[in-house]
Amino acid sequence: MPRSLTAPSLLVVVLLSSTACVTEHPVTVVKGDPTAQAAAAPSVEILEPASGVVIAEDTPISIQAEILDADDPLETLALHWSSDRDGDLGAGSITGAGSASIDGVRLTPGLHTVSLTVIDDDGLSGQDIVLIEIDASPTAPVVALGPSQPTTADDLVATLTTPSVDPEGDLVTYTWTWTVDGTPSGASDADILPAAATSRDQTWTVTVTPSAGAGAGPAVSAGITIRNAAPGAAGVRIQPEIPVAGTPLTCAPDPPADDADDDPLHYDITWTVDGAPYTETATTMWPDDTVPGDVTARDETWRCTVAPSDGSLAGPPTSAEITIEHVPLASSVSAADAAALFTDGGWATSYYQALAVRGDLDYDGDGLADLLVGSAVHDTAYTDAGGAFLVRGPVSGSISLASSTDADLVFSPARPLAHAGSEVSAGDIDGDGFDELLVSAVGADSVFLLDDGLSGTVDDTSAGVSELPGHRHGTVVGDINDDGMADLLLARSFGTEASVYWGATTGPADSGETVSVLGTDMVGGAVAVVSGGVDLDGDGTPEWAAVGAGAVVTIRSGMDTMTELQDMTNYTAAVTIVHLADDLDGDGYGDALVANYSQAYDDGFTGPVSDFGRIWAFTGGVAGVTATRETDAVWTLRGSARHAYVGFDLDTTDVDGDGTLDLLIGRYRNPPVLFFGPQPTGTRDETDADVTFDDAVDAVARAGDVNGDGFNDVLVGSTEPGTGPFLHLGGPR
Repeated sequence: MPRSLTAPSLLVVVLLSSTACVTEHPVTVVKGDPTAQAAAAPSVEILEPASGVVIAEDTPISIQAEILDADDPLETLALHWSSDRDGDLGAGSITGAGSASIDGVRLTPGLHTVSLTVIDDDGLSGQDIVLIEIDASPTAPVVALGPSQPTTADDLVATLTTPSVDPEGDLVTYTWTWTVDGTPSGASDADILPAAATSRDQTWTVTVTPSAGAGAGPAVSAGITIRNAAPGAAGVRIQPEIPVAGTPLTCAPDPPADDADDDPLHYDITWTVDGAPYTETATTMWPDDTVPGDVTARDETWRCTVAPSDGSLAGPPTSAEITIEHVPLASSVSAADAAALFTDGGWATSYYQALAVRGDLDYDGDGLADLLVGSAVHDTAYTDAGGAFLVRGPVSGSISLASSTDADLVFSPARPLAHAGSEVSAGDIDGDGFDELLVSAVGADSVFLLDDGLSGTVDDTSAGVSELPGHRHGTVVGDINDDGMADLLLARSFGTEASVYWGATTGPADSGETVSVLGTDMVGGAVAVVSGGVDLDGDGTPEWAAVGAGAVVTIRSGMDTMTELQDMTNYTAAVTIVHLADDLDGDGYGDALVANYSQAYDDGFTGPVSDFGRIWAFTGGVAGVTATRETDAVWTLRGSARHAYVGFDLDTTDVDGDGTLDLLIGRYRNPPVLFFGPQPTGTRDETDADVTFDDAVDAVARAGDVNGDGFNDVLVGSTEPGTGPFLHLGGPR
């Protein structure tokens, strides 16, 4: 197009060379336009990216620019993008608004000067440049996933066998992502996947991406499949832990084996006896877990091996063994036959101490009977402070009450001459399902209540120990008021009235009821003259009984009198005792036993002779015990000679597991005896006993199943100075 010049006028001079051919050329002279403008080149500005930017290799780049041209239509302009390293990049595009761009540009690593040149139709041009640095990507690493045969017990570990390298020497970092069976997992963002996240047969893949500077390198992956895990080792437990010859042995995986896959497990159980395989087993819970009782004998060593399996893989076998050291009660047993004996309690050779024992309680709720033993003359830092000692089952060997480790709970008041442990008793007084302990302290005129759950050494200032002052004697008598909590009988001195305390969740509460209770201040008075917790009439509510003034035995249902047994002694009323038994004759009703160990015997020739002792049995029924005189007894058991002292102590339990109650009889200064049930009618004496406990004296007590073999055990008093009761294990006959 014609251009206007900027000069105000134009002089055209044509000079001809002297050698030029002279030709006529017409010359047009245009008079100058004082308003004409000179032609302008296009204006170019690159907007994005900013100059000096660093961009990762192989990243598509979009470059944006703005173009202005006052003279030419923008669509007529020619665009040229180029890199000083990579050359021509193309023309890109421009919009009618002057926005120019080139997209998807991939530049090689290094520093680039990228330019945009714009040329108009007259050949005038504009240009702008931008500096772009392309950061080279790190190289691809090589990754391995291990272990080579993982199970759900193994962490998965990704290892870079060949690390990534950055061409510019920048530090390379890595990102880790995990997928399980093709699905992304958030279980880990590191090179280790915890075993807890895995399950058998899953396929796990780890992907690692290297990064350095502005660039990320190629991602690489490795995968692996989780295999079945073999179960771990099981524990082995043989029961009973203290076996008696003739009783079955059972073996159990305890604790059971762990299986990382949570597969159901079964166990292969095998036995040997004295090293020889034994295969004539029976099944109780697990196949082949039981050795029949009729093949077990004293001094044999039985070994049980347990091997777990998940059906595909077996776990490691483990073993335990046990030696049978005890035999069932025979016609005569001695201290050598005892499973356990208590020592160092400070006992003297006195029956007073032997009475302070309580078995057949489960203080810790583990299903094994525990033993509570009192010693009123036990010395601590305080002379004759006394104490009560709880030993949890199973119990065996010599148990020193002077040792802080042999007894699980030791209670002794922090005061001298308290004589705590003169009587001990137990029952669930607060209804929480666990027994509390009641310890009388005749020297302190107090009864102490020990909450369940205590352990170690405690005194009267310890948490969980409360004091009921003003009472020399106390015993648990069962649930008198049928509220689900055991009740107490507390007395300042027997021979006077005793107060009834109701059990309660907040502790014993005085009911306001009193009963006459006969006795002496001897140790064991309350235990001897009070008995309860037995249903005599089958109505589901237990009855209780106490020996009152005049040696009258009053049997009560609640606080109502069921019957009174009178004229039970012809010699010394103060030594009459009562014991309620669950069911002596097998008729489904509890029964009552009354004893007087000083009862005289009249042979019809020489007149009454004292200290033979006698026991009378009275049967229960729909109406309970209805007898009122000794002549109503269904059977009697008397001493065979003077100073036999039959009936000094009484208890009943099923020692031989035949389902009938056996009768334990303590004899003052004489060996206790045992009569196996069922008890016959008629009259017998102590020489008819099935078992005589040699080396024992005075007292007897049921112990419950201390060793967990299904047979109840017994405690008897010791003849040895300083030695407490013996524990003998029950078993089949």
